[in-house]
Amino acid sequence: MVKFLIATHGDLASGFKSSLGIILGKNMADLVETVNAFTRDENPKEAIDNLIASLGEGDQLVIFSDWMNGSVNQICTPHASDNKVYVVTGANLPLICEVLGDMGG
Repeated sequence: MVKFLIATHGDLASGFKSSLGIILGKNMADLVETVNAFTRDENPKEAIDNLIASLGEGDQLVIFSDWMNGSVNQICTPHASDNKVYVVTGANLPLICEVLGDMGG
């Protein structure tokens, strides 16, 4: 199963997910996990590491991050060496809609 994560600085990830629900429908938005880095007590590295650790044998994860070489992206990119994790940097709403839309939205 392909899973999706949007990881951004601030609440942008949740904003993208909210917009996905309007554009592609709530069912597609529900396929997306978010990490809103540096906004709460949650450690973004720990949240991302835990999500990756929870992947099953046949799972793949597409991570959308906001800023190339930014701190959130630096947390994500080491995981790209795993054959089941893909990191898309410089993500924006139209790009995320296209990828999710191609998954059946």
